[in-house]
This record gives sequence, structure tokens and C-alpha cells, in this order.
Amino acid sequence: MREERVGDDLPDRDRTPGLGGLRRANTDNALRLHLVPALGARSMAAIRRNDIPVLFKHLSDQLGPGSVRNVYDVLVRVMTAAVDDKVIASSPCRRITLPAMPDEEVTPPSVEQVEAMARVMPPYIRAAIVTPTSDTFRPSSSPMRSRDPERGAAASRRGWCGP
Repeated sequence: MREERVGDDLPDRDRTPGLGGLRRANTDNALRLHLVPALGARSMAAIRRNDIPVLFKHLSDQLGPGSVRNVYDVLVRVMTAAVDDKVIASSPCRRITLPAMPDEEVTPPSVEQVEAMARVMPPYIRAAIVTPTSDTFRPSSSPMRSRDPERGAAASRRGWCGP
């Protein structure tokens, strides 16, 4: 009987319903770039709980905390599927301490900063800088908008945006 290894029979291992494109790409990258190179030569039964912190300490030297958690989540799904399939008795992914996620507040650039960036960019890139920062996508949440009671339109610093 052949021993199962991390990365064997991958399509059958991931049972997440409705696995979307981004999650599928994250799963593929985690397996291909990190888990299979580190664990793929060993049978799943040979992977012990104390091997997991060593692997993720090494990964945290190369990746940010969010990426480390993404790789860990993929390993948890693989090991959970292996337990469900009775390939291993229990998952080694229990009580593992991962790097702390920074609690940073993201401050978006001001309109003036975006306009300054757009001025120095070549014309073919300029729209890519201004479009994602436009306040026309979510008028209800923009602090730069107010309603014109007469026209029923939303006002922005750049002008009126529709009725």
C-alpha cells in the first residue's frame, strides 16, 4: 500500500464547496511553493505536530503574517481531508502559534496626493491611478459627497454625479 504525501491527488483533497478563483490560486501557490517542497517527500503519517511550528517559523522569515496564515489554512484543509479519509488518525495542525497579525490602520492618500501622483505619471498609467481612488463607486460612504436636494444628485469635489 502506497503512503499518501502532502500534494498527492490534490483535486480530491480540497473539498471546499465553491472554491473560487482567488482561493484556488492561493491553495495552488501554498502547495506548490511552500508545502510540497517542505513536506512532500514525507508521508502524511510521518508529519508530527512539532514539525509544523518549525516549518511556519521558517516561512515567517520569508513571508508576511497574512501569507503565513494563508499557507497554514491550506495545510489545515489538506490534513483535515486526510483525517476524513482515514489516511491519518489526527491532524498535526493543532495548537499551533502563528505570527501575530499587525493591527495597522490603512490611511488612503488624500485627493491632493493622488492628483500629484497622476501629474507625474505617463498618460497611459494616469487613469489607473485616478480610477481606483475615485469617490464615485460608493457615494454613500464618501465623506466628500453631499446630496443636492433640488436635483437629487450627489455632489463631489469634482462636480455633480448623476441624479
